[in-house]
Amino acid sequence: MPPKRKSRKKNPEPEPEPAEEVEMDDAPAEDEDDEAGGGAVSKREARQKKRGAPSAPEPVDEVKGADANTKRRFKLYVDEAAGRYVTDPEPCPALTAAPFEGGAKDKEKDRAENLAPSELDGLVKKMARYLLLRGTKRQPIVKARLGDAVLGDYKKLRITGYVLNAAAEELKRTWGYEVVQAPAKCGDLEYKGQAKDSFYVVHAKKRRNALHASFAAAGMDDATAAARGLLLATLAVVQASGGSVRERELYRQLNAMDERLPDEPPAKASAGKGGVGALGSLSQHLEAFVGMQYLVSYKDAEDETALALGPRALVDVGRFQIAQFSADALQHAVVDPSIIDEIKDAVRPEPGAAATDAEG
Repeated sequence: MPPKRKSRKKNPEPEPEPAEEVEMDDAPAEDEDDEAGGGAVSKREARQKKRGAPSAPEPVDEVKGADANTKRRFKLYVDEAAGRYVTDPEPCPALTAAPFEGGAKDKEKDRAENLAPSELDGLVKKMARYLLLRGTKRQPIVKARLGDAVLGDYKKLRITGYVLNAAAEELKRTWGYEVVQAPAKCGDLEYKGQAKDSFYVVHAKKRRNALHASFAAAGMDDATAAARGLLLATLAVVQASGGSVRERELYRQLNAMDERLPDEPPAKASAGKGGVGALGSLSQHLEAFVGMQYLVSYKDAEDETALALGPRALVDVGRFQIAQFSADALQHAVVDPSIIDEIKDAVRPEPGAAATDAEG
């Protein structure tokens, strides 16, 4: 053993070992005093790893844009076990996640493809423009309205689903957007009406990382930045209140954050004019959040107006990300693991249903 150590000093490696191999060589003390064979095994494993042998999941510090995320005041939530950015556990598959086939879809596909190619292509492009316009305004896309809004006389052919899927594929291929269906519920709250039957245009999940967030925020004007901040603060209050909160209580808590905000709702949303700096009217912003389906408004058992997390809040922001925002706002080093566990436990798959990866 000693001669070998002396030999290594005379003939050092021409280049330093990569960081990963150094970490592997920093074995417990008893391994350093082992025979030469033990050291050889460690180096062999290192070489196998370097050649592409199966390895452990990517560590958190190697997640794409990790450095950019660390420098952010408000960070993106990272699942440490998976080593990737995640937003919400609720399965929200994109329209293009599965082929348009099977049962009634086969007949609809035949009816659509019986049209002249130029006719079908024109309908798909018109649908794609409509989706993109609604998406840029963060407005929900209600399938029942697509016939009148896009197809016109062609709606009698009953090909809306096929044209919608084809347009969604066009948006994904050209712009990197996905068209995602609203989840059926948030915890025990089941969505109804338009909140149940809507679609949303969002950035593809694989593109959601800290670098993308930094690019998206570049050049944002003060009014837009203020509205985004208010949205996240509102969602944080609602989530911290168990997923829903009375409107009066929401106003009170937002006023506690910034006393310039009103501490109670106006008699009518339109009456709440004025506001704080670039933010403008709080009541009008909350009304807009309901229209975009970030929030759902309803009457509780005592006929009080209450607001709950809407389907778009799950799809476009996500409960994990809301928890991360709350932790950053409170200057906590990390998100409380019990909060993450509680969010995961709120998603209960239907009996017999296959588990779906919400971020795949």
